[in-house]
Amino acid sequence: MSYNYEAFIMLYITLLLSLIGTPVLVSAFEPEPACTCQPTDGFLVTRLWTIVDAKMTDQDVIDEFNEGFAPIVTHMNGFQRYTAAKTGNSSTVFFMNAFDTEELAHGAQEAAKSFVNDGRLNEAITPNQFTEDVLVSYFNAEDCVTTDSAGLYMSTRLYDIPKGMTLDAMIESTSTVSVDMKAIDGFVSFASTLRPPNHTQAFFFNIYDTLEGAAASNNAGNTNAEKDPNDNVPNDVVLIEETAGQIAFDYICAGKLPEDEDEKGNGDAQGAADPLVGDTSAAQSHHLGCVLGALMCVAAIVCN
Repeated sequence: MSYNYEAFIMLYITLLLSLIGTPVLVSAFEPEPACTCQPTDGFLVTRLWTIVDAKMTDQDVIDEFNEGFAPIVTHMNGFQRYTAAKTGNSSTVFFMNAFDTEELAHGAQEAAKSFVNDGRLNEAITPNQFTEDVLVSYFNAEDCVTTDSAGLYMSTRLYDIPKGMTLDAMIESTSTVSVDMKAIDGFVSFASTLRPPNHTQAFFFNIYDTLEGAAASNNAGNTNAEKDPNDNVPNDVVLIEETAGQIAFDYICAGKLPEDEDEKGNGDAQGAADPLVGDTSAAQSHHLGCVLGALMCVAAIVCN
């Protein structure tokens, strides 16, 4: 009887340790980033919306796009970036997408409009300023950007250029003003675009660690456009709109993207089919049941 009791205790301890120490099998699949470094060329589409529903806040609009449109647009072909930012004006909200071709960028722009027209944001927001441009110059604090800028601060400036501006002229102009942009504390990014085909509008955005830095970049950009200290800005430039506010979300192809609906559905189905994959609590319950069942069997054997 002593031998059986000691054997039971040893088996009990062994199975208990297996319960504590055995790792639970969960889904560890992480999709590879779509790009190694965030691209610095391509096409940029922007949307500045005006909120007309008095019951809706700028954060409400951002959340609606984040929950409903982000899983769609981030999985479209050619995707590079999807960013949302507050503007410093609670009645407007800003979004932008970058794609690798003009056609795909335009498709994202149309998809965003359809998302509004066909959903809960219909008649809650209206277009203020929309752009569809080619990225001309792009300056980053890091050589290879792999981290999104959510939580940082973005400034934007949209200008009319009635007589147009060549790509070479924009490259020259931004190469000189970029020195001032990088000198502002907390510099992260500075980019410029021109609207094809005649380049009669230009859009700029900056990203900084602080709101003060973002606001300072707007001041620096406007001063450069007005005073043209380097003699490389068209003399007919007119500021249309500027914003400065915190980035609410920022999905980049070099980072983690939200699941699309198909992937989410497949993941839910897999978790339901296999209790050891997906839901950690379900896997733990399954493992506990196995161990307790084994203990009961051992107890029955020992007692007999």
